[in-house]
Amino acid sequence: MADGGTTVSKARAPRIAYSGEEFGFGYQASELFERAARRYGPCDGGWKRLVYDQEFEDISRAASRRYDFSRVQRLPLRAKEQALLAVKQGTADFAVVPYYSPYAGYDFETLRALSSLFGLMAVEQYEATDQLCLAVYEPQVLDLIQSAHPGSGLSALLKKERASWGGYNARPEERNPSVHESGDQYRAGLVIDQSAQLMLRDRIDTVFAGPEAARRCKSKLDGLRAAGVEVIETLRSVEPHREMARLARAALNQNRQTNTFYDPRDGKTHFVSTMTADPQASRLYGVILPFQVAMMSQEFTIIDPEIEDAEPAKTRFFVVGVAPDETLTDDAYKTTDAKTRYWMRRLRRVAHEAERRAAGGDEKGGEPDPGVRVMLRFHRAGAAASIGDVEDFLRNFGVRHAVARIDEDSERDNPAAMVLDVEFSLADFEGDFAYAGPFAAMGSWFARRFGGSVANGALKRAFQRWKNRGVTVLAAVPYVTPQLPKHKRRTWYGDALRAWAWDFAETMFIRLSRILLIYVLPAAALGLVGLAIWLQYFRG
Repeated sequence: MADGGTTVSKARAPRIAYSGEEFGFGYQASELFERAARRYGPCDGGWKRLVYDQEFEDISRAASRRYDFSRVQRLPLRAKEQALLAVKQGTADFAVVPYYSPYAGYDFETLRALSSLFGLMAVEQYEATDQLCLAVYEPQVLDLIQSAHPGSGLSALLKKERASWGGYNARPEERNPSVHESGDQYRAGLVIDQSAQLMLRDRIDTVFAGPEAARRCKSKLDGLRAAGVEVIETLRSVEPHREMARLARAALNQNRQTNTFYDPRDGKTHFVSTMTADPQASRLYGVILPFQVAMMSQEFTIIDPEIEDAEPAKTRFFVVGVAPDETLTDDAYKTTDAKTRYWMRRLRRVAHEAERRAAGGDEKGGEPDPGVRVMLRFHRAGAAASIGDVEDFLRNFGVRHAVARIDEDSERDNPAAMVLDVEFSLADFEGDFAYAGPFAAMGSWFARRFGGSVANGALKRAFQRWKNRGVTVLAAVPYVTPQLPKHKRRTWYGDALRAWAWDFAETMFIRLSRILLIYVLPAAALGLVGLAIWLQYFRG
């Protein structure tokens, strides 16, 4: 008990592992997850019913009793496999990993790693992107400024005060500032205006760019090449700003002398730096890196914050947590019907969570159309049947879906597994156990088959044991606005019969035309020629 009789909360700070830099790409997705978790609590893929702390009257401040998202432990600089394995080993509670890129498609590495770790499942999804900028190494800029002519514009930059982040604040929204929405208020280091940015940009001799930056900033990089700037493209495995910083540190003036003086009259320490004009002849290095990394780092000075050709497309991230599939270990769910009922119960909980978040108005852009995104993995090796029946069912009801392999088939012993990505809207869950026809009195067996929902029918076809497809669920996440394109509904009695009739008429026309041209017309021509000869020479 604390002072005043208040019960000490047993909730602990959640540990979130993500890939990328500390304030880079994965940080934004993890930040969105933290914000939603503080308001709604974390989703668990329908595994357990979420329990919220009843001490808070405002649901926007509700948090899960197990985790306190007002204080979060971030675990950056992880590879995707390392982040997932940290959750599996218990050193992290959640992993934020990318699973879809608008240019590369589905992330095979994430899907392969997720499918190989038992007990882990994607429970939420978020979209994030990084803004690229052109920056220079600040210590090298300071050498260049100090060695400039005293009357030049460069020397005037030293007279400006350096910015700082300010003091530490216990409030979570201020202790962990959002570098993606706060603008320049969290920029620390050398403060320069646009004229100084243009002046330093003209002094850049070499620019480092990774493969992604070289593609997204191609127009401006071509302009720099035309101006005589050397553009070096680094490997994907090499961070370009680290390579540039290493070369820039080697180019710093080694003759600088810094003297420290202590003045007993005011109790302050004074620094005096002396150096020659040698840095004016050295090369100034620039680098293209994420804006958030440069914003939160005091070693970089941003020169061009808008160097991209166009607004980048967003990458989608999964939040992976512990949510085991009990049908894989419990014999009670061995049959197709039992496994379908189990997953329908879980998906209905996720659908309720999606509806609740849509009512909260968190999503930006687009009309809310909440639902559940399910990702199913199918084996293709051995005697496994194809998933054509599941795709036909989804296509007939116009359900959004996509199919992708999670590995390459070339030069492999067995075909790679495939993933069926499905987005069920709330309307696809309507009709569960709502059948009231003549067979309703015979029990729920007929009700599930004649009055089941679209989601129930799709899962039943996917989980059919006799097709040997080894189906596992990789993700069951709520969404507010759909991301996959909508399919036009195709019906067997309308589209199928009409298409078959048109195809039959066209096929028969082609076949009859061939018979007419190849057999009938030549035979008729020969008959007419024979008749003419007979009439001319043999007619009595």
